[in-house]
Amino acid sequence: MAQRIIAAINRFNEAMGQFAKWFIAFVVVIVCFDVFMRYFLNSPTLWGYDASYMVGCAFYTLGLGYAQKHEGNIRVDLLYGYFSPRAKVLLDTLMTLFFFLPTYILLNQKLYENAIDSIANGEKATTSTWYPYVGPVKLCIAIGFSLLVLQLGSDVLQGIFKLKTDLRKNPRNGQ
Repeated sequence: MAQRIIAAINRFNEAMGQFAKWFIAFVVVIVCFDVFMRYFLNSPTLWGYDASYMVGCAFYTLGLGYAQKHEGNIRVDLLYGYFSPRAKVLLDTLMTLFFFLPTYILLNQKLYENAIDSIANGEKATTSTWYPYVGPVKLCIAIGFSLLVLQLGSDVLQGIFKLKTDLRKNPRNGQ
């Protein structure tokens, strides 16, 4: 059962990463259009800046789980490179379980509270004269962090299964 959950989370984050990558093309189109309007037609858009950072934010946050799945997040390898593969799995699993997962769960709770509050109050961005609603972007951030939390949970389960399998194959390593 747990293996199916892990596979489902991995598939979902893979699909979300493949979907989110297209947001970059959208950002490029927005920025190029804005530059064209500003410098060639001398008629800048009111919405270009806000749209580009909002779509870019959606790309970044919706891709967090995908990046974690593919180990694309930053790691400081001062000593990590010297560890055995089993020690790396153990360290990754313990650090994720006791440090990252609780932190991101608490952060995610606050992100949802912030998004719901923003949507309920009709919060608008004040970075331009367009004044777009920011609730959908804040909700997108919360969803992206939820995908990261799911992937971290999947990583913990995968680490536990790897460690259990390693102990079954070679019981002397467990000492």
